[in-house]
Amino acid sequence: MSKKEIEQKMRRAAVWQLSEKGFTVDDVSSGSGVPKLSRLELSKSGSVQNCITKFTTSGRIHFVREGETFKVLHDFDLVLHIYASSYDSECVKVSLFTRATVEKAFNAAYEALVGVGQANIPIWLSPEFEDGLRFTGSGFTDEALWSEVVNISNAQLDHLAVGDESPESGAGIMEQIKSLLSKHMGVHSDQLEIDVRIKH
Repeated sequence: MSKKEIEQKMRRAAVWQLSEKGFTVDDVSSGSGVPKLSRLELSKSGSVQNCITKFTTSGRIHFVREGETFKVLHDFDLVLHIYASSYDSECVKVSLFTRATVEKAFNAAYEALVGVGQANIPIWLSPEFEDGLRFTGSGFTDEALWSEVVNISNAQLDHLAVGDESPESGAGIMEQIKSLLSKHMGVHSDQLEIDVRIKH
């Protein structure tokens, strides 16, 4: 499995956690270079909010400063932080933040860099505290709306639907067949091996 495929599986685990929290999730990702499940619309109790997801194996996330705001960030209500310590990790830490919390952290970092004449340096921040001027603003993990560690193998990814999209959307035909069989047989798709033979 490629890193891109692993990342998508981890993103799906994070979306599964959102559904466990009672959200209805629509994937509204679009555009060149925008990964699936990176832009979400979350509905709960009649309220609809836009959410940007940030996947990371370092813990740090990045937003580009543009004028007086951070590009992209200001278009969203929520930020979903998806942290895996490596691509081999069995778990991801999923944390949901308000835009205001993340914006406050990034503004603090920007102001600190402006103070030393380094406003041009890209800002990468982790919710976990990191020492040093460049990481000013980090350490906002306690301000999360909620935070959960999700075991990827326990997440019901084969039964996860995002909006009107079926779980198999975008998957190859063999993955789709495996997913359908896994539901029918009550086993995880990773436990199935399909042998195809052509009759002459």
